Amino acid sequence: MTVTPFAGFIQPDPSLRARPFGELHTLLDIPILSGHRADLTQFSFGDPAFRSLVSAIKVQDGFEDQCTAKYYYDMFSIATDTIDQVDRLVEVGVYMGGSAVILAGVIANTQQELVLIDINERCLLFSYERMIRSFPSVADRVRLFHGDLPTYVRDVLLPEQVAKRILVQLDGSHVFQEVIRDLGTLSFVQDRLHGIMAQDTHLRGMPQGARFIDAALFGVFGGEFEYLAIGSVYNQFQEELLKPNRYGGNYFLAGKPEGMYLPMSHNRFEYPHPDIAIDDFFW
Repeated sequence: MTVTPFAGFIQPDPSLRARPFGELHTLLDIPILSGHRADLTQFSFGDPAFRSLVSAIKVQDGFEDQCTAKYYYDMFSIATDTIDQVDRLVEVGVYMGGSAVILAGVIANTQQELVLIDINERCLLFSYERMIRSFPSVADRVRLFHGDLPTYVRDVLLPEQVAKRILVQLDGSHVFQEVIRDLGTLSFVQDRLHGIMAQDTHLRGMPQGARFIDAALFGVFGGEFEYLAIGSVYNQFQEELLKPNRYGGNYFLAGKPEGMYLPMSHNRFEYPHPDIAIDDFFW
């Protein structure tokens, strides 16, 4: 496994603001693969706060979403319900900004911070543009970290003089060992960790991909951890979703949730051992 070297915080690219959003994915060489768009309006009718957020979203083309609308709505609900208990939202793995724009809407009228983390600098710049065009008021409270979660924990969270309470949206690497690495390093800031939302817990794929996010959660938090199921659950009749697809042979499990929310008030780290240091997660 190759560990991404520390790169640190980067600044948004002001030259992108003048370009039509529909051109940005080509300009930044981020391919639109499936073209999936989450229909957020289906969850806005019964929730005035979510309806207000959805109506504020101005960008409507030039991207794809990697989560279902149900996942985005559940993520919104969790973040909204806990926003008074946290100081910072941390999103790991931004791709084309589907989650980022929702989280930006959550903090649009609050004082919380949002940190976006990705190993792909272009995805960070793209996601920033997608959310800032709808929620410009968050501009001075959003930071872009070019790197991975373990590096952010080691080089930013641990040295911070003022402890920030954090809520994590985890949708980075899906490889089992790397998810263990992400989760394991969060144990070093567990006193500040309010909760973890993990996406794609129903995902499987080809053997070399080792896509077992739910198994990594069990490995780190033990076999009886408590979680709230979030996102969509597919049934046995959605056959096309349950078979390996053309995107690397990925497929989904029937009857399993798209995501899990682990409140740390009800869970504890079973891994790593106290004698294991954070530097042991870098090799």
